[in-house]
This record gives sequence, C-alpha cells and structure tokens, in this order.
Amino acid sequence: MKVLISGGHLTPALAVIDYAREHFPEDQFVFAGRLYSQPKLKQRSWEKQEVSKRDVPFVAFHSPKLDGQPPWRLPLTLINLMRAVGRARQLLTQYKPDIFVSFGGFLGLPLAIAAKTLGIPVLTHEQTRTGGVANQWIARFADVVAISFPESKKYFPSQKVQLTGNPLRTSLFIKHTPEPEWLTSPHPSKPLLYVTGGNQGSQCINILVQEALPQILEDWWVIHQCGSPTNLMNYKKSLEKTRSKLPRSLQDDYYIREWVTERELAWIYQHAGGVLTRSGANTVSELVAAALPAVFIPLPQAHHDEQRLNAEAVVEAGAGLLLPQKEASVETLVETLKTFKKKMRTMQRHAEALQDNLPADPTTQLYQLIQQLAHK
Repeated sequence: MKVLISGGHLTPALAVIDYAREHFPEDQFVFAGRLYSQPKLKQRSWEKQEVSKRDVPFVAFHSPKLDGQPPWRLPLTLINLMRAVGRARQLLTQYKPDIFVSFGGFLGLPLAIAAKTLGIPVLTHEQTRTGGVANQWIARFADVVAISFPESKKYFPSQKVQLTGNPLRTSLFIKHTPEPEWLTSPHPSKPLLYVTGGNQGSQCINILVQEALPQILEDWWVIHQCGSPTNLMNYKKSLEKTRSKLPRSLQDDYYIREWVTERELAWIYQHAGGVLTRSGANTVSELVAAALPAVFIPLPQAHHDEQRLNAEAVVEAGAGLLLPQKEASVETLVETLKTFKKKMRTMQRHAEALQDNLPADPTTQLYQLIQQLAHK
C-alpha cells in the first residue's frame, strides 16, 4: 500500500508512519508538507526534518487559507486554490498513492479535491474536540472522517464519521530514555518545569516566561522549548540574553531549546513535575498519556475556542490549572505556578486517573481504517 499523507497536525501523522514502519514495513509513504509553519514570518517548519528522519520522501506543498480572508481577496484566493489543486493532481499522478490521508490544515484541501477527481480514496483525521475549519472543508471530499473525541461528530457528515482517538508517538513513552546530552549541569533539588508553545513556539508564553524568569527559577528548574526564529523575532537569542543576566546559580537551572526531539521529549515527560503550555489537541493528548499535570494558557483565537475546551477537560478532572491569556501577566503567572507546585502531587494522581478514559490503541484503529479504505 502506498499512502500520500499531509500533516496539518504533524505529530499524529508521525505516529501513523511510525506504526506502519513497525507493523507493515512494506507500506510506502510520501509526505506533502510545509517548509514554513508561518510563511509570512518565514518561521521554519520542522516537518521536513522529522519526516526525513523516517526515510519518507518529503514534497514541499502550499495552499491558501480560506478563513479570515477579506471579501475583496476571495477571487484571488480561489484562483490560488485552483492552482494548488492542479499541483496536487500532478503530485498524485506522479506518486500514484492508494489513498490520501490528511491530518487537517488547509494544505490538505487541494490534495483532497485532487484525489477525489482522480478516484483516490480520502481519509481525514480531526484531533480536536471541535471541527477544524480546514477539516470541515476537507470532509466534503473525504470518504471517511476519523475523529478523536465524540464531541467532534456534530461538525461532520455523520455517515462518514469514525471514532478512533488521537494517534500518539509511542517513542514518547519508552521507559529509561537516555538523558539529553545538552543537560550539562547536575539536576537541582527543585522540580522540573517544561515550557512549550507547541511546534511553532508561543510568543505569549515566551515573553511571559522571559519577564518572570527569576521568580519562576526560585521554585523550578526549567527546560524551555521556544520555537524556531521568525523574521520578526529570534526567541532563543532573546531568551539567552535574559539568561545571561541571571545569577550564575540560576543560569544553570534554565535550558533553552528551539526544538525538542522525540527522544528528548520522552526523557522530559518521565522527569518533569509539570508543564506550562498552550493546549493544542496533540499536546493535551500527550500530557494525559504521560500523566503529567499542566498549567494551560489556551490560544484565544483558536477556532471554536478549541484550546480552551481541550484544557478544561483536563482542569475539570483536577489534573491542571487554566490561566486565560487575557488574565496572564508576570504576577498571575508566578502566582499560578506557585499554586500549581503546591497541588502538583494531587494533580498528578488525577492525571493518572485520566488515562483510564483514553481510547484503546487509536493508532491501530486509524491504520486499520486506512487499510480498509485503500483496499476497498
């Protein structure tokens, strides 16, 4: 079986590829992805690096977004979409996949349209508790819409929906993963706080942590995944400048990384006391699977307020705290983290209880759907 895959959400796409590599090594993949996660800001995407590590051909692809466009731009957007459909048809004709699998994002829309016109089956996967704008468009051309949560069903044609859960990279949960080599200092007696804004990083979280760093380091040692540079901001360089002004004893408690590999993240998940993060669907799913409590600062402009919904599901179970971005300041962040530290052990027990609600083996369920549709 040959699969063309696009990863609007990268990590579940990688989970599917890893699963196939282990269980169906004869299956082949081609990945259509982005060179830049934010093209206007020229922020480098990590898709090519992660896919290439798996010896999967990577094809750079681009598509316009349909949401958030002013009416006067709509004709040009539609023209660009049709051009992208033409490029997608060329790509599909060249690689001749048995199925196209999308993980959301507008990059998947022209590929889904092109696959439909060429008689190639289409499956799209929704990670969130809502329905992504792009996935609602893609669903019109898909044969199957796989969802991670029952709440998503109402956003898609009911006859196409299959509940699978959200695929997770199994490499993140391998025990006794070696310590990252860049951890050069002895670990302090303070607990480890992992700070992340997702693949792209979060400007809001980066700036808050930068301004509150001396107070945060009183209670925690920190690994901070800040995201790759944009043409407006080099987060790592700016954070390193702030770090250099700290007392030497605190400098050794603060590690800054643009990107964290799967092996490094596996070690972090096993050793962290908590996480400060956005609340994207994949991040939240991984934290639940790792039984890690977190302080969530949801992205406020997320579609259908999906990040708040993701966070609330964990917070209501007692496994995290919610700090709305409009209320986030140095003072509220420091106060929230102090409260979090006091309740950390209790929240960890609640996080462990959440694991009982995880769907059974979502990656296997999703891959079985892919196989059934490809061979139908």
